[in-house]
Amino acid sequence: MDVQKKTINLSGMILVKMPVSNRNPIRTLCVASDGKMGMNSVLLKEMKEKTADMQVTFYRSEDYKKIIMLNLVQENSKFRFHRDGKLKHAEFASGLLECGYNLPAKYVVERDEEQDCWVGSLEEVPELKNPKALVKDVAVKKTAQKRK
Repeated sequence: MDVQKKTINLSGMILVKMPVSNRNPIRTLCVASDGKMGMNSVLLKEMKEKTADMQVTFYRSEDYKKIIMLNLVQENSKFRFHRDGKLKHAEFASGLLECGYNLPAKYVVERDEEQDCWVGSLEEVPELKNPKALVKDVAVKKTAQKRK
């Protein structure tokens, strides 16, 4: 078998490199209209590494614009996310609606190593025109789920 080497002319060609990772390095916590809270993979990985069994002490501002998750479990405030980074919390979702925010809502979360906590800010979302109507809708869904 006679194999000949071929020469490829690459003059005028530009090398295409692999893109920088397409994974989002930003940590987020989202709240859906059905009350489900969910972390993105970046926050989930960090929480698994830094917390005891995904438990934190969870705080929010009165207007729901800020959240703080302390890596400290206090007896009266055990707040535990599931291993997949999700949690059903219809009351939190209703509170966002009552304050006039659209759902889904997204918190952009930063890690504060010194304080051993995560601090989140609600991403700017347009305010609802009639939040009371949607709060009732979430309450109806919550009642219907309890009946199942």
